[in-house]
Amino acid sequence: MVIFNNMAAMSALNETNRNTGKLGKVLKQAASGMRINSAGDDASGYSISARMKVRLRALNQDSENVRKGEALLKVAEGAIQSQMNLLKTVKERVINANNDTNTDADRAIIQKEIDQCYEQISSIAYGTDFDGKKLLIGGKVAETVTTWSVHDIAVMADGSDIPGLLTDLNFGSLDGEPGPFATFGSSSDKISYDGYNLYNITPTSLEGAVATDKYLSGGSVGAPNVINIDLLNVPEYAAFSPSDRSCLDNKSFNVIVPAYPSTYTFTLTTDTTRTYRTGSEIDISSCNSLADVLGAISSTLNGVSAITSYYDVAVDGAMVKLTTKRDGVATNTTSSYNAAGTSMTAGTSTSSGITGASGTGLSLGGLSGGANEVYHYKPIEAKDPNDPDHTIITGYEKIVDSPAVKASLEVNGVSGVASGSGITIRGSSTTYLEFVDGNNGCSGSKNANGHYTVGKDYNGSFTLSGIKFTMSGGKLTAEATSSGATGNSYSLTDGIPSVPASTTVYTPTTPLGGIDNTKSGKDGDKAHWDIDLSGYNTVDEAAAEQLIEKYLGKALYVSGGVSMPEYEFIDTGSSDAMDGLCKITGTDSYTIDLASLRSAVEGGKTVAAAFSELVAGRIGSRAKTIQNTAGEVIGVSLLADVGGTSGNNQYVVVQEGELRSYTIDWQNWVDSQGITNIPAALNDKGFRFYCPTDSNQWVNVRFINGRDPYEDIKPPSGTSTLDIKTLTIDIEGVNNVEDLVNKIDTELGSYLKNTYNHNLLLASDPENGLTTIYDYRRHTVLGASDGYKDKQEKGAKIGTGIMDNVVKDVRNVYVNDLVIQHTDKANMNIHIQIPQTTLGHIFCYIEGKRDISEYNVMSSEMREQLLGVPPEKGILDTGLEYLTDAQTLIGAQINHMRYADENIIIQGENLTSAVSVVQDADMAKVSVEYAKYNLLQQASQSMLAQANQTPNGVLSLLQ
Repeated sequence: MVIFNNMAAMSALNETNRNTGKLGKVLKQAASGMRINSAGDDASGYSISARMKVRLRALNQDSENVRKGEALLKVAEGAIQSQMNLLKTVKERVINANNDTNTDADRAIIQKEIDQCYEQISSIAYGTDFDGKKLLIGGKVAETVTTWSVHDIAVMADGSDIPGLLTDLNFGSLDGEPGPFATFGSSSDKISYDGYNLYNITPTSLEGAVATDKYLSGGSVGAPNVINIDLLNVPEYAAFSPSDRSCLDNKSFNVIVPAYPSTYTFTLTTDTTRTYRTGSEIDISSCNSLADVLGAISSTLNGVSAITSYYDVAVDGAMVKLTTKRDGVATNTTSSYNAAGTSMTAGTSTSSGITGASGTGLSLGGLSGGANEVYHYKPIEAKDPNDPDHTIITGYEKIVDSPAVKASLEVNGVSGVASGSGITIRGSSTTYLEFVDGNNGCSGSKNANGHYTVGKDYNGSFTLSGIKFTMSGGKLTAEATSSGATGNSYSLTDGIPSVPASTTVYTPTTPLGGIDNTKSGKDGDKAHWDIDLSGYNTVDEAAAEQLIEKYLGKALYVSGGVSMPEYEFIDTGSSDAMDGLCKITGTDSYTIDLASLRSAVEGGKTVAAAFSELVAGRIGSRAKTIQNTAGEVIGVSLLADVGGTSGNNQYVVVQEGELRSYTIDWQNWVDSQGITNIPAALNDKGFRFYCPTDSNQWVNVRFINGRDPYEDIKPPSGTSTLDIKTLTIDIEGVNNVEDLVNKIDTELGSYLKNTYNHNLLLASDPENGLTTIYDYRRHTVLGASDGYKDKQEKGAKIGTGIMDNVVKDVRNVYVNDLVIQHTDKANMNIHIQIPQTTLGHIFCYIEGKRDISEYNVMSSEMREQLLGVPPEKGILDTGLEYLTDAQTLIGAQINHMRYADENIIIQGENLTSAVSVVQDADMAKVSVEYAKYNLLQQASQSMLAQANQTPNGVLSLLQ
């Protein structure tokens, strides 16, 4: 018997197992809510969802990192804000300190507060951290910027020379300094290489000069004034005779002279016993005629030196002539030269006399011991304000070797003298002192003739006749009131002489007639020296320029009793500023500016008239214009200061002068070197020039093409032994040579005039591209007797290149470079940079080479550097700008963090959604599937049961 397989059961079993498996799978999805629970569910889907889950976890961590990064940046932001507030306080205090109402002591107090701010700024930089991480200290070099290093010696800055700029570089080195150099002077100077030259030129070489030599001519003799004393023409005097001289008796007259005393009075008298109130007497008691009287008058006047100094007195026919020794109209002034009758009144004068006194018996005599002061003068030396390293003599100090001593005399026993006794005092005048009982002080005059009294027992002091008397304990000390040997002539003698009272009777007088002041003084013609400009009797402007060229730079004056000031011709209208400088006179007060000649000619005046009137107007009384017969001005005369022939001895001096100077020809440099971009060609290059009297003093001129806002502010040049000045000129935007020269003129010119203040100044000619540096001292400085000790070998010199003890260096600007997140997605990586905010970074210096203590308010120079002098930015503003930029950068990065966080969140949400799409089960679908497979499982189990019944029945039959 064969038993076959139950294929129906096997089929039903397989179906049941399949439905059971599917039901289990659907049940798992329903239970987990996930469509894919293993790779078997959906291999590719499982792989995709696994990667998505990894990315989703990474995004979650990214979000956490970004939030921490934002928190870190906010800590840094707050710290930098605190530093900014402190720096603003510093600026406020510096502005306060820059007010000159503050003393140095006030500024020292302000500096203490500033130092505290500095210390706090530094503490914030080094102390700000986030979870132990220093935030404001960087480890990565973000950029390098220019800074400066200060050295003890001067060195040449690399690449700072300007090839081809100076064309006459004749010296490879001078005064121990490396060249090559050009000099301001030359070997042909009067004093080699001094550069200041003054030449006398022949006056006749002046354009239009008429004279053949330097002397003035044409001075003629003037007329003196004559005063006549003519007695014969006075009718009443005709009665004069030996028997009757009364008509001239008691006649008075004055003679006036231009001196002190000015008035001398004379009286004709027949009785010399008479007394007149003033003047001298002329005795006519023995005169027999008027001619004799005239002779007596002449003889008496000739005996008075004060009169003969100003008059020639002589009898001329019937009169006495007083002829002034000086000629000219000045002798006609009656207040200086005159004679006239005068009168004197009668009257009496009574003298009270002197009451005599007996001698004191004291031991008296002359004062002694007086000595004059012995002294000498010591030169006072001082620093030349225009050359601080040079000593000049500003005056003389009186040194007393031995002081003056007052003469004196001591007299003992005064208290024991008899009352009513006295002494005679002969000092600066004669007075009398009488001793009386008691202790009263010196009384007023006892009578009109200087008679004084004093108590014998007086204790105290009083002064008589230039002698100070001191009485004490019976001792009298007499001391001259003035020091010196003069007091040795003073004396005290015993007793007071008795002088009886007297009466003086004055005789009246009447004016002498017949005196005539002719006022005949006349000035002679003044000598003159003429400039004939008739050849310039034209309004041609070219002729004006020709005449300007011929007179420019010349100076002239005329000698005399008082020499005329030296007038120098300049031209302020020239494009060359050197033409507008006075090189000889040293003062603008005595210049004649030829620039006005142009405007006058443009206005219609002839060149001759404009020039002549200009010169005469400036010189004044020592010059006058010359006119032709038509009344046209065709020249100018230089005049003597006096009339008469003495003016013919006066002369004209004409000079030309040169200042120590050097001219840089920028146009030639541009042309010869083929320069097309001036700022680029001169960037970080320059030139330097040296003082002629100090080998350790020079000025560097450095050019830059635009300023780097973060470039360190250059520290002042120079050391304790080197007086170096460096001026930086920004020539960005300079397009041509004229602009360059104007720029140099504005900045270097102002610097030399207002800041450098050391003899050297600037003159420019922008039209022709010239810059001239000149020494305004109008005297030699290299000569043997000029007083300058520290002279340079060849005087002032100039070279290209910057020679400085402050040299360029490179400063690293650090940032703190931090990784906030670094993923497998490059576009999701976040790095932040926080600028280092230590004091060196804020104040732009290399720590270790400079110190914050240098940035103080104790000097005006540093206060200016801290605050800045427009248009230059100050150190504090640069520091505030640095911190502001740091804040801006941090703020931008904080925003970046926020945007990044938002992006991460969005990506996470989208990725979560994607994972859900791929992996999550569709519950509605799963429910249907579950019901489906549950029914199928039940059906297949039923079918399996039915299929299994047939074999069972067969087996039962076999039993």
